[in-house]
Amino acid sequence: MEFKIEALAIGIDVVHLNGRLDIGGIKQIETPFAELAKNQTRPLILDLAQVSYLASVGIRLLLTQAKALSAKKVPMALCNIQPLVAETLKFSVLDLYLPIFPDIPSAQKALTQKDAGQKASG
Repeated sequence: MEFKIEALAIGIDVVHLNGRLDIGGIKQIETPFAELAKNQTRPLILDLAQVSYLASVGIRLLLTQAKALSAKKVPMALCNIQPLVAETLKFSVLDLYLPIFPDIPSAQKALTQKDAGQKASG
């Protein structure tokens, strides 16, 4: 499992994941992902375009990090989800807790608007 962070100029970070979110893949990214979530202050998009499989441990990882970010009021979204992974997300109802977008630009737009709305009301 590969874990690559890209900082976008618009104040959002994208994590590109490549591989399988199973026990072996999780072992490779769990620590860097937890560190990222601990220090993250900007909205975060997880690009799952290259994730071919999502196991229950992967669901747990996504939910744990989403909760850690949410506690700090840092939004997280998923995008570019492969059909098999999308089915798993629906079955696990994780799609009810994390916003899912078809691509990075859609996720950027939504997170930017949401962030702007939070700043305007806060």
